[in-house]
Amino acid sequence: MFEVFVLAIALSMDAFAVSIGLGSKKVVNAEKLFIKAAAYFGFFQGFMPLLGYYSGKGLSSWIEDYAPWIAFILLVFIGGAYSGAS
Repeated sequence: MFEVFVLAIALSMDAFAVSIGLGSKKVVNAEKLFIKAAAYFGFFQGFMPLLGYYSGKGLSSWIEDYAPWIAFILLVFIGGAYSGAS
């Protein structure tokens, strides 16, 4: 449960940064803008973890079959990029 709390804090940092930016603007009807921004951030920050969870749950059976090959390709790509840098 602690991990979920830390993840929630980390995900809210971007909304906080945008809120600071919006708060520093001089806008007519600022309350309407703030409520709209809060609604958008709240919706997407609640929806995206659910989308990721159910997408991962659906793709897990496919990924399990190809996990060794995916790992191999990633390691070859990373190793090739590293050896090309030297």
